[in-house]
This record gives sequence, C-alpha cells and structure tokens, in this order.
Amino acid sequence: MTRGVIHRAIAALLVCVALTVSGAVVAAHQLLDARDSLVRGSHDLESARSLVLAGHGFERAAQRSELRVELARARSELGRARADLASWAPVLAHLSWLPSFGGELAAISPAANTAYLTTRSVEDLLNGAEPALDAWTQERAGNRLRSLAKMLAVRHSSFRHALVDANAAAASIALLSRPSGNPALDAGVHRLRTMIPLLRAAATWLAVAPALLGEGRRSRVLLVLQNPAELRATGGFIGALEYVQLHNGSAQAVFSDSALPREVGGIATPLPEALYTPEGQWLLRDSNWSPDFPLTARLERWFYGEDTNRWVDGVVDIVDTVAPSLIAATGPVYVPDYHVRITAGNVFALSQRYVHGPAAPSGKAFLGALLRSIARRLASLPTARLLAVAHVLADAVSRHDILLYDTNPAVESAISSVSADGALRPTGGDFLAVVDDNRSYNKLNPYVRETASLQVRIAPDRSEEAVLSLHYAVAASPADLEGMGPGAGMWGSKHDYQDFLRVYVPPGARLLAERGLDRWAPVQAYSLTQFAGRLLVRAGRQATAEFRYVLPPDAWSSLHPAVYRLTVRRQPGADLQAISVTIAGSDGVRVGVFGAGMPLRAVLQLGHDASLVVPLHGARLAGQSVFSDTSRQPDPYLPYSDFRDPRHPL
Repeated sequence: MTRGVIHRAIAALLVCVALTVSGAVVAAHQLLDARDSLVRGSHDLESARSLVLAGHGFERAAQRSELRVELARARSELGRARADLASWAPVLAHLSWLPSFGGELAAISPAANTAYLTTRSVEDLLNGAEPALDAWTQERAGNRLRSLAKMLAVRHSSFRHALVDANAAAASIALLSRPSGNPALDAGVHRLRTMIPLLRAAATWLAVAPALLGEGRRSRVLLVLQNPAELRATGGFIGALEYVQLHNGSAQAVFSDSALPREVGGIATPLPEALYTPEGQWLLRDSNWSPDFPLTARLERWFYGEDTNRWVDGVVDIVDTVAPSLIAATGPVYVPDYHVRITAGNVFALSQRYVHGPAAPSGKAFLGALLRSIARRLASLPTARLLAVAHVLADAVSRHDILLYDTNPAVESAISSVSADGALRPTGGDFLAVVDDNRSYNKLNPYVRETASLQVRIAPDRSEEAVLSLHYAVAASPADLEGMGPGAGMWGSKHDYQDFLRVYVPPGARLLAERGLDRWAPVQAYSLTQFAGRLLVRAGRQATAEFRYVLPPDAWSSLHPAVYRLTVRRQPGADLQAISVTIAGSDGVRVGVFGAGMPLRAVLQLGHDASLVVPLHGARLAGQSVFSDTSRQPDPYLPYSDFRDPRHPL
C-alpha cells in the first residue's frame, strides 16, 4: 500500500470521526431542545387541562379564550419537540438498554407525538363545541335542544378530526409500554393515558349527537328502566319504558308500564326460564335475557314494536341506581304531577312510595313523570352542570349501568368504539364474566351477599387450570318484601333466592368439575365458553358454586408469552362487588415482576370492568390455535324460529 493511499485512508477516517462527532453534537443539541420544548408544552397542556377540570364559568368566552391561548402555546412547543425528534426516533426507540437514561430516550419521541396529537384533538373539540356552547347559553330553555342539534351538525367535521387525532394519540401512547425512569415524564404519560379515552368518547358522542337528536331526520329511542333488586342479565327486572321521538331537537315521549297493551304471544321462553318459572310465553318484561346487550336490545325492540307498532332506531337500558348520582349532578327536580321535590337522597324512597304505595296518582306513571322532570331540568342547566351530568353518565356507561344500541351501523359503531354497547366478546387474554339471573319472583337481591375467588395455575405451554368459587349468603329480608318466591311460591317463600347462573370464560375451555348447583351442559356462546346451572339458597342460608376448568395453550396466544392478562367483566346492577384472584405457576413457571416462586394475590374491585396484568417467567409462546368456535347461535337457549315477522327480523 503506497503512502498516498494511507494518507487518503487516514483523511477519510478523520472525516468520518469528525462527522460522527458533529452529528452527535447536533443530535445532543436537538434532543436537549426537544426535551425543553416537551417540558414547556406539557406544562401548557396541563394548564389547559386544569382550566377544563375547573369547569365553572366555562360558558364564558373569556375562559374559552384563555384555554385557546394555552392550547396554542402547548401545540407550538410540542410541535417543535416532535419535529426535532422526528429524524432520531428510529434510533432512540432502540436505546432503552442504556443505563440511567435509556428509558427516557426511548420514550421521549412517542411521548412528544402523543402530547401533540392530544393537544390538537382538544383544539378541534373546542372549535366544534364552542358554537354549541354559545347556543346553549344564549337560547331560551325551550329552544336549547333544537339549537344544540343544529350547531353540532354544522361542526361535525371538527369532531371527526378530533376523533382521528385522539385515535392516533391512542396508538402512539401504546408504544410507551414501560416506565421511562423519569418521574415527570412518566407522570405526564399517565395523565395522557387518562385523557385520551375521554377525548375519544367526547369526539365520538359529539360526532353522532346530531343523528341521536334527530337533526334532519326522526330519531326514535326506547328507554328501558331496570330494577336490580330483581337482578337480570343486563341489570334488572324491566319495570317501565319510555318511547322518545326526537326531530330537529324537539322531543315527544310516551311512557308505559312494562306490561304492554296486547302482550304479543306465541314466543316460547328461553329454556332455563321455561324450566324454572311457570311462564306460558315470553313477554317484553323478561326480554333482557341475554348478557350480550346488542342481542337483548334487539329483543326489547322487537317485543315493543310488535305490540305497539312503534319501531325504534335505538335502545337505551338504564339501571335505576343511576338516578341518585344523576339528580345530584342536575340538582333537585320538582315533579308537578305529584307536588314533590326529588333529591338524590329521597328519590328511591319516594319512588317506592308512589310506585308501590296507595298514594294517588300512583303506579309506575310516577317514573314517567320523574323522567320528564329530569329532562326539563337538563334543558335549563348551565354549562358547568352539564359537564357534571356528562361525567355521571360516562361513569354509568363504563359500569355498564347504561347500555346503548342503535340500528344505524354508523351510530352503533360509535357506541361500540367507546365500549358502551355492552357486547359480550373475548378480550384476547384470559376472561371471566359472572352473570346472575334472579328467577325467584322477588326483589331479594339487596339482601344477597355474593363473593368470589379465582385460582389460576399456569403451565409452561401457557395452558391453564382454574377454579372459580362463587359464594352466596341470603340475609334476612323484610316481611313486606315484594315477590312470591321460586316457582311463583311453589318451591319456596319470597325470602328464598333462585339464581340461574352463567359463567363465561375463553373459547375452548373444558369443564373438569362443577358442584353446588344443578348443572347445565357447557356450550360455546358469544365466541366464549359458557358454564351454567341453577342455584337455590334458602333465607338465612349460604351456598357455594364451584367450577374447575382448563384452558388450552391457544386460549390467549395473541399475547406476549411473558405476560398473563385477566379481564373480569362487570355485570350491570351486579351483587358481586369484588373478586379475589390468585395466580401461580407450575413446572418452573414463575409469576410477578421478580419471578418469585410464590403465588401472586390480588383483589379486583368490580365497580367497573377490572383487569390484571402479570409478568410470567418460564412460559413459552403457544402454538397455532387449534380451537375454532363452531357455535351458530349467539345464545343457546333462544327460540329464534318463533320470531317470524318478515318485516322486522330479529
């Protein structure tokens, strides 16, 4: 090799070193600038969040102007951070292994992107909602709904843009699967995690609101009131119905008892109901049989439409325990027909007095009068109160105490996107849903105490053996308890509890043993495995139902082999408030963050759906799924052939 070649090689090497060093300096400078912009933008976004949470006076233009300034400042800073990080993001994503600050480097780009998209989504929401807010505050109470529907329709595109950005933010934050090691950054990511679902829900509902309010077309909705004192699959015994027709913001309502005028006949009851209750035919008041709300809603719609010839577009089932929280948000309401003032504290007592007592006018017409009074109150609320009402309703939806369905595919898709459809479906991980169904002809559930435990043992191939125990205790109930008892009093007193119990676990599960109840054959339903049986508990006694089953390795093969995830679905109006869970490994599988050999124990509260994510050590990835759901019907007990109206198929 000649001296000239060597000199050229050395010169090239020096140039490479210089470029690498200068590149590192540029990168460091850009990263520091991006970090500073991210900090400033996050601070501005938090200020905007605080303004929204304050709520009071939000109808004033001055407060909205202040919010706009904070959001614009946040978007500018976060956009600058996002641009500085864009070219380095592919490299930073692979630096989490670095000690001390590797986690922060890997997280900073998706964090900046998420914060930017979230901010832009909030801006679009504000742009769309501001004219509607002005219409609400400036119009007289009688015209508010009409103006609101019109303005929301005009600003529909803003809500769609907000939803697109909120969905993109959700995808971006999903990349932040582990803590970064920077407490401030992790706290900001946590706030974004709580904010993004609310943004998605708000954008979704505002986008479909014009259709729901009947803007440009008639919208017909059936409100179904359920009483959880007599627990049923979707919340409770159907006690009353309200047919509401909306057109361009104007509403007309027809209230009725759950005993309809003609009571359409010729429909056989579901098989368990036929066996355990002396019902000659299936009626609307028992139509909320299915724990899958899209099916129950279609059943309710069908029975109501066949009887009244009023066919609705949407169905809303409401568990009546929502009432106190809703009235606390709206403030007291006056019911002129009964000359009473209803508060969160007296709504149940007065409802019992007028629905079941001798006062006149009496009967369930009181519930209709109460609904109309609440509607009038809502139409006159200030914006701050509306935000409180929205919070109550959103919480009830997340608890499944309000369930929604619509025949319009676009509206139903929006309902499903925010998990308000109450559909029973697999989650991709381990899954459990306990569905209690009171078949006692009584309002005994307030005196039923139900507790549960689940023990799971995971093998190296990620197959699973589980034992579910459900314990029931029936406390003493009042002598004047409403009801007759199991079998309409033939099999016990009105203080005894008969429950048709259904348990849903992942598809392909195999039942090994079942005790404590009259067993029904396991079946595949709703793309899940259903175990079921009848339980009879006498007054003052206790009983335990136990299911021991195994899941094949493919039951949750869609997840990472190092993670076990359990989802427990809350039943609307449920007696079951918590479940004790024990997760253990076998044959070398260890559970927990540190892979200890001891079982992991947790108590999941079931005020809402609950989930548990557990790290696994020693488990391997499951193979190709060998199970396929061959069930043809979503529910094994329904007489589908009886629904024969060709104009309105089920």
